[in-house]
Amino acid sequence: MVIGIVSLILPKGKAKVFVTTLLIIGVVASPFLYFAKTTSDTKALETKTKNVISNSCNLNEITIHKPVVAKDAFIDKRFLKMLVHPTQEGFSFDKVIRFFLTEKFESFEIQNTIQGEGNTFIGGDRMSSFILKLTIAKAPDERCRVFAKWALEYPSQTYPWLRELGLTSDSCIGLEFNENITATDRLVLAEEHIYLEKSTGVLVKYDVKILNTSSEPKLISASMIEHYSGGGGGIAGYHYGFPCGDKSNQKVVDFKKAFLSAGNDKVEVPIKVAVAPNENLTVETITKNIRLSQLRWDKTVEKVWAHNLISSHADAWVSSRYVTTGAGAPGATIGLQGYQLNILDKGKIFSTPIVISGFNSQDITGLAISKSGFALIAFDSGQRATAKRYLIEFNRQAENIATSEITLEQFNQLKLAN
Repeated sequence: MVIGIVSLILPKGKAKVFVTTLLIIGVVASPFLYFAKTTSDTKALETKTKNVISNSCNLNEITIHKPVVAKDAFIDKRFLKMLVHPTQEGFSFDKVIRFFLTEKFESFEIQNTIQGEGNTFIGGDRMSSFILKLTIAKAPDERCRVFAKWALEYPSQTYPWLRELGLTSDSCIGLEFNENITATDRLVLAEEHIYLEKSTGVLVKYDVKILNTSSEPKLISASMIEHYSGGGGGIAGYHYGFPCGDKSNQKVVDFKKAFLSAGNDKVEVPIKVAVAPNENLTVETITKNIRLSQLRWDKTVEKVWAHNLISSHADAWVSSRYVTTGAGAPGATIGLQGYQLNILDKGKIFSTPIVISGFNSQDITGLAISKSGFALIAFDSGQRATAKRYLIEFNRQAENIATSEITLEQFNQLKLAN
């Protein structure tokens, strides 16, 4: 049509040139026009998405009638994850135990998994769904069996923090597997997925309520409407973001304050006591093996080392010792400064550096039980073949009561001891 009109107005030669010019301009300009339209559409969609999120966030509210003080509690797994571990996909069993011990509920219930998330805490098919109930029990209670198997896989990485949080050496975490919730005080959560045309994750409006189920109608003590954005999924589970307000889980943290624990006398958080090394101790030489024969080696020399040294009752263990240089100042650093021995005794954890004068770095091996407390072997890690070896003895308050040099022959005999 345009070509026909141009040919009527202009001479044949000029019309041809004009049309050719238009075609060239069209070919050159079309990508830019398409890009401009695409950019405009993208911005419009982003604006629409932001408006949907903003409008939904305007529905957020928190109402607290009266805080609940509970002995036995159920907390929805999704809320607990948003509370204690929101930004990472994994949500492992130890985080549930840490929460249970820290809060000091007498019993605590939570879903083992949630349909569609696939993040199972313990045992079975990852999509299996049941209620996991935690209590403090006395070993060897049958309810301790699953916990003991879990804890003994990596005892030196598990028991120390359990002891620090108040699980005594004669207690365990009792686990029950139920089809239904038994706790009357519950923090429950319902979700509504909000459709977003442009999103890499999912926006969820959730309604959480703290209620008591012992009466009808159920008594609602507090309620909250909030939002999270979820990403990830599959075996690892979701990680959460918070698109409303300050973009953090602070509202989740604040709302949890309306669901308190009545306390649990079975959780006994120990007092931590730092014990200075005995710098005036004279190094002896063991001339009679009868002294060595009186030691009962709980962890065998040269089979178990440093970070894996933990007594069978989990009341003594070796850990790394860190020292902060320039504390409180810009550029402060934390450096590894060898090892320390930790002993749980009568409601206190005594910790002391494992130090021998002149050692730059140490290898620590073996853990023995003595009449006074505990003993272990230390030698210079840089010269293992030729280094002097020392038997270091401690009482149950982690005081270094004796340090003795032993011969290579004596050391080799200890390797065979049990």
